[in-house]
Order: sequence, then C-alpha cells, then structure tokens
Amino acid sequence: MSLALRLSIAMILLVVITTAGTGMLIYKRANDASRPVVFESLKARAGILADGVTDYVSGSKEDVMMMADLPAVRATAKLKRTGGTIDGRDYAAWRSQLAAEMLALIKAKHSYAQIRLIGLDDDGRELVRVQRNLSTDATMIVPDRDLQSKGGRDYFRDAVSMPVGALYVSQVSYNREQGRIELPAWPTLRLATAIHDDNDVPLGLVVINLHLEELFTQLPKGGFRGGEVYLLDENGYYLISPNPEQAFAFEYGNASTFQSDWPGIASLVNTPMPVGGRTRDADGREYAVSAWPIQLSEQRHLTLIEAVPTEIVFRGAATVARSATMTGAVAVVLAGLLAIAIAATLTDPLRAITRAVGAASEGKPATLPVNATGEPGELARAVSRYLERDSLLNAIAGTSVDSIVTVDMNGLITTWNPAAERLYGYAAREAIGQSINILTPIDRRGEFAELMERISRNESIDVFETVKLTKAGEPIDVSLTVAPIHDSQGNVIGASRIARDITAKLASERRLRRLQAEAAHAARISAAGQMAGALAHEMNQPLTAVVNYARSARRILLKRGVAEDDEVIVYVDRAADQGQRASAIIKRLRQFIGNRQDRIEREDVNAVVEGALETALSDDAGTSLNVVRSYSPDLPTIPLDRVQIQQVVANLIRNAREAMDGSPRQNLSVRTTDHPTYVAVTVADTGPGLSDEVMAHLFEPFATTKRQGMGIGLTISRSIVETHGGHMFVNSDEHGSEFSFTLPKEHA
Repeated sequence: MSLALRLSIAMILLVVITTAGTGMLIYKRANDASRPVVFESLKARAGILADGVTDYVSGSKEDVMMMADLPAVRATAKLKRTGGTIDGRDYAAWRSQLAAEMLALIKAKHSYAQIRLIGLDDDGRELVRVQRNLSTDATMIVPDRDLQSKGGRDYFRDAVSMPVGALYVSQVSYNREQGRIELPAWPTLRLATAIHDDNDVPLGLVVINLHLEELFTQLPKGGFRGGEVYLLDENGYYLISPNPEQAFAFEYGNASTFQSDWPGIASLVNTPMPVGGRTRDADGREYAVSAWPIQLSEQRHLTLIEAVPTEIVFRGAATVARSATMTGAVAVVLAGLLAIAIAATLTDPLRAITRAVGAASEGKPATLPVNATGEPGELARAVSRYLERDSLLNAIAGTSVDSIVTVDMNGLITTWNPAAERLYGYAAREAIGQSINILTPIDRRGEFAELMERISRNESIDVFETVKLTKAGEPIDVSLTVAPIHDSQGNVIGASRIARDITAKLASERRLRRLQAEAAHAARISAAGQMAGALAHEMNQPLTAVVNYARSARRILLKRGVAEDDEVIVYVDRAADQGQRASAIIKRLRQFIGNRQDRIEREDVNAVVEGALETALSDDAGTSLNVVRSYSPDLPTIPLDRVQIQQVVANLIRNAREAMDGSPRQNLSVRTTDHPTYVAVTVADTGPGLSDEVMAHLFEPFATTKRQGMGIGLTISRSIVETHGGHMFVNSDEHGSEFSFTLPKEHA
C-alpha cells in the first residue's frame, strides 16, 4: 500500500470516525429512551403467554382432586385389594360405574388424552383407563386385556409416596405405551393424586394425562413478530423452540439445553420472577430477552422465554442512525478527494526508494535518490548503506564451502546457501519455509530444542559434532556452529547454523580404530591358541582315561546284572558322554583358534539351545532356579558348529546361575527370536546386574568377577559368535543382566 494511499485513508478514517461517533451517539440516545418501554412490553407479552399455560393446566388440577373423592374411585380401588362388596355392590359393578363416569369427563374435556385409576398390586396395574384417539377425537373405555402395569414409571413411584391430599405434576414429556414413545409423538403432562383408605393407607392413583399439542402449537403464535418463543422445563430442556429438532430432543438422548446454547442468559432458566435483558447468540446477533416463570406445582415449574432481535424492537433508533450515516458518507467522499491531492506531493521520492529496494532484492541494479534533500534523502542514503552490506553478506554466503542455514525461533528455515544445497541435496526453494527437522534424525530432535533454548538466552554454541539427514534420507556426520540472530532492537529472532561435512574424516578414524581392534583381536587369538594347544595336549589323555574308566564301570555293572544298578548305569553313560563332549570342545577350540570350521552344518537352533541348557543345568538338583523357555516356533535351520554354539550357550547359562546366587528371585530366561536375516539367542537373569567398571572390561581376557574364574569364557564365546558371522550384546541394570548373540541365516 502506497504512502499516498495511506495518508488518504487516514484522513478518510478521521472523518468516518467522527461521523460514526456522532451517529452512534444519536443512536444510543434514541436506544436508551426506548429501552425501558421495550423491555416492559416484552415482559408483559411473556406474562400473557405464560398465563395461557397456567390456565390450560389449572382446571385439570381441580378435576384430579375431584376424581379422587368420587365414591366409585375409592370403592373400586379398595375392593380390588380386599374383595367383597360395598353398599351391596362388588368390584365389577363399582368398576363399571367408574368407567362410565371417567368416559363422561373425558368427552367433556377435549384437552384430556387419558383418565386412569391405577392400583398398587400387580406392579401398579391399571384398573380403569379411558382414552381419546388424538387423530379422530373418539373416546373409549380400554378393555381389561389392554391395561398396563405402570409400577416402573417415575410418576407412579413419586405420586404414591406423596402425602394425603397432595397433587403430583409430572415432567412434560412424550406419552409412552408399553414403555415406548407413542406415535405420532404428542407432549403430555400427568396430574395425579394418591387414594387412601380411612386409615390413610394408599390404595391407588388417579391420573389425568393432559394433551398439550394444541397449546404448544398456538403458544408461539402469540409472541412478538420476528421473535422466538422458548418453553423450558426445570432442567433447561426444550419443550417449545423455533428449531423443531430441539423440542423434546431429550426424549431421544440429546442432552442439549438452553443453558448450553445461550450461556449468556442461562440464569433465566428457573427464574423466580419475571425479568428482561439483552444477550447475543452464537453468531453475535443481539437479542432483547424476557423470561416469565410458570409454577405448575411446588415440585414442577416451567420457564417461558421470548427473544427478539434488537434490530426489530429498536427500529426507530436505527432509522435515526442511518440518517446520520448518510450525512457522514458525503463528508467521507469530500475528505478522500482532498487527502489524495495532498499525499501525491509527498510520495515520489519514497516510490523511488521502494523500486530500488525491490530491484536489489532481485539482483538487479538499483538507483536511489541519494542526492535528495530532507528526510527522503536521509532515508535513501541509509538504504544504500544497507544494500551494500547485504550484497557483501550474500557474496560471502554464496561462495562459502560450508553450509550456511538460518532458522527462526520456531525452527523454520529462512535462508539456504549453495553449499547447503550440495551438502543436503535440497534446493533453496524446497528447503526455505520447511522445518529444520527435515535434516534431523528422529532420535536427535531433542538436540534442536536444547540448542534453541540456549540461543534464546543469547548464547553461541561452539563447534560440536552431530548427525544430519540428506534429502535421500542418508545420515551424514557434520561439525556444527550455531549463533543467535538479532533484530534492530537486539531481540533474538533466530539462529545461524554453519555446518561442515566430516563424514569422510570420521570414517577414516573408525577404520583406524577397527584395524587397531583387529590387531588386538589377532593378538588375543594367538595367545588363546597357544593356551588351547597346551590345554588340549594336557587334558585329552586324562579325559580319555575318564571315558575308558566310565565304560569299564558300565561293563562291570552290566555283568553283575543287579536291577539296582540300572540308575547308576544311566549316570555312568552320561559321565562318558560328557567326557567325550569335553574332548570334542577342546578339539573344536583348537580348530577355532586355527580359523578352521570344518564341522559347520545346518542345525535346528532350538534343539542346539535346549541341549546346551540341559548340559549346563545337569547338576542343578535341589535349587530354587526357575527356568523360562521361550523358543520361536518354525525357526529355519542355519549353518553353525553345534558343539561351539552349545559351548557359548552353556557358558552364558552358567554365568547367569552364578550371578543369581543369593538373590531372592532366581529366574533364568532362555529365548530364541527370528529376524529377517538372522536368529537371536538371549539368556537373561534376575541377579544384581553388572557395574559400570565390570561392563567396561567385560569381554577382555582374564577379566572376571569370580573368585576362581580365569576370565576367558566370555572372550572365547564372543570370538566363536563372531567367527560364525554374528555379534554378541549385553544389557544390564539393577534388575539383572541380559546376554544376546546373533547367528546369520546364511554365511557370507
């Protein structure tokens, strides 16, 4: 918007405000003068409508009390309970007389839908009922087979419990037959009183159902033309509403109330006296409102509310305001013409500056009126200095080999230099306006929040290393420097982020560390090979002797033929098997150290793990160890050395058992899990866990927490797993430790 236009608008607005103020003052005076008269008229009209409801109901109250005093009512209710006769007439005779009297009354009163006598027995079964067909206006005595039990209805329970001579008035609702709303639905009001014998013992109820459809149809027609009439029960539910969907919506489970729809005048519901006021609806339209209470009984009352738009009731004041507005419009036109003429003489230099700034932003040559006099000349020279500085900064950012990105305090990217395009793969038009999170891995989102918190405190962040994502989703290592950006008042409005790709540098460092680790691993393997060779030479002979002795003992026991020796023979066989297994382990160890895997075969991992578990727990008699097996079903067979993998699993299980010595809970969990390219085996215990110091040296040779341990079990186990192409992991806390290793489904 040009300065000339703004000046013109300012002068026009001044005239508009003055004119509007005058018109509003005139309107307010007229409005204030008419307001009391309008509100009193609305209240009087609401009172007339409310009196119509009261008059419609009052005659029915007298009829209910009259019916309760009829001899036929009392005799019918009493004989139904006691039997016998009264004045020589039995129950059937009195009931017939009562039905005739009720029929005569309902024919005379066209607003009555039903008149009933309800007994207390048979779950409140009706004794007599006469009713009107609301479609044809025909009346009838309902046959005995169609009479219903009403003991479950609220009005029955409430009316029976009322004192002698008290009148019960129900809530206005749709009539129900057999527990369902009668169709077509019609609003009804039930008036009832209890019948008592001479000892004030309840005998039954007299009930009149008052049909309100005609009243509710005619009542809104008596309201203010263009207004809205509402009739509400004590809960604020709609009985009459301009919106047909609101009336009696509570009967269908809709809990909408007048209080929720008109919160500004919610206090009018159940008002004890007539009141008036103003409010606005949800669309902001203003209404004049009056409310009149309708007392049906001590327990039951309604509220009649009439709401009329103020533009209808205050039409006279609005006419005066429109006249003042027309006069002001003429003044506005004249002021606009004058403002345009004055502003045009001031804005030429400013337009030249605006065009120059626009050209500079597009990289085009800019011509500024730096030789102009006065304030426009000062402004042009200041803009020239700013453009020179901006050009310098753009040149620096454009030629930088480092990525330079700026963001606002919400993390939205505001600038993006060519180096950023090369580093991350996003063009400037793709990145600007996006969140910086497009470059941030999910597990590092908190890192950005922490950086921006420090930036908001006007702190600069020195060089630190982190990981970012390229457009292709590939992670890259970067060295990042972050500094705050300030506005002209010194407030922090964003951050400048300079990043350098250090992926190749870190990869070289990792390769160096891996080579060093492999050299150390080779040294460990060499040492272990020497130890294995010595152990194999020294242990094979005694193990062979153990196996031979066990077999000799077996032959002797078999030769004796004593039945009691059968169990001993079983354990002798197991001892021989374990001796042979130990010899095989030593042989495999020598082969492993020599990097030979000539016993690799496809095996069932679950069977291998179960065999190792049985071996490791063979001496676990009499302990409280709880073993939980969780083997993944349908595991494929995979290539492995059965003896070596069983050695790994058995070693982990023995370690877990020893870790739980003295623990109150000794739960050992062994499970296998299937993954797309590998199978995982996990052994977990509920021991005290491993300290940070132990974790740091866990897989180093001769590092052990056992008093008599050599510290090479985990080292050898990990080497076996890695020789198979897998990996070993450990997690530990105060609740226990979990060792896992993986085995590839296919050898590379």
